[in-house]
Amino acid sequence: MDWPQYNYAIGSFAFGIVLGFVAPKLRSAIHNRVLVHLNQPIKMVIVVRNNLGMGKGKIASQCAHAAVQCYKTALRMDNRTLKIWLASGQPKVVVKVDTEEELLSISALSSKIGLINCLIRDAGKTQLEPSTTTVLGIGPGKKQDIDSVTGHLKLL
Repeated sequence: MDWPQYNYAIGSFAFGIVLGFVAPKLRSAIHNRVLVHLNQPIKMVIVVRNNLGMGKGKIASQCAHAAVQCYKTALRMDNRTLKIWLASGQPKVVVKVDTEEELLSISALSSKIGLINCLIRDAGKTQLEPSTTTVLGIGPGKKQDIDSVTGHLKLL
């Protein structure tokens, strides 16, 4: 084998290796971006109990717990939707309810239609009694499905 053939073989081999590593990631990124535009938008909604008198910091903390728990659940149960949600900027909306019963009813309805949802209960170390249900996270999921459960609620 002379030098031009040797160089061609090495170059082809290196190109194949690079292509083998880059192509799947590129294909996945393109696929996710295409799905964002072709499919329904994906979002997360966080429902806050407004009747507890929580301070702004407490509400922010409880909402963060809900978002993280929903993310962890989606990582296990619906990785494809999670990737689309991440690629689309992780849209989130925070709404309010007036009672625990309303919060639990929305949780049950979202479970019934197959949406990821996570109820958050406070540890009771500061403002609330232990195990007080404070927040419900729903999603990430199709906007149309989540809106069918939470579309009537007012923004916090």
